[in-house]
Amino acid sequence: MSKRTILLAFCIVFAMGTVRADDDLVRLATALCDYTKANDRSMLRKKLKDANLSLRRIYGGLLCAKDDVYAGGTLLRTAVAHNAGDSMEFILSQVGSSATTTPEHDGRTIIDWTEEAAKADPAKADLLSKLKAATD
Repeated sequence: MSKRTILLAFCIVFAMGTVRADDDLVRLATALCDYTKANDRSMLRKKLKDANLSLRRIYGGLLCAKDDVYAGGTLLRTAVAHNAGDSMEFILSQVGSSATTTPEHDGRTIIDWTEEAAKADPAKADLLSKLKAATD
């Protein structure tokens, strides 16, 4: 077998491995978003543990897709949009309180965004108070 054939075979195998890894990451992100929406704190924890990942390390690059309730965005916004208080508290415990004061992709903090959402849905006022308490 020539060196060229071996190199070509290696490149094909490497490229297939990269696609598989990308698919795994998409499935992981989708699962984390789904568990957040379902307010399933224990499955969030289990999924992160099984993947051997720290939420703090991946949080900034993880955005949930648009659905019928919410226009898409970070896990914290997803939790607030779906009134998932347990998920929100778990996410805050993992990423730290700086996530409440750091501007997100649209320039607003999670607190600013939740204040606006609480005007339309008074049930979110409790989540807002928990977010504000996390910054103290």
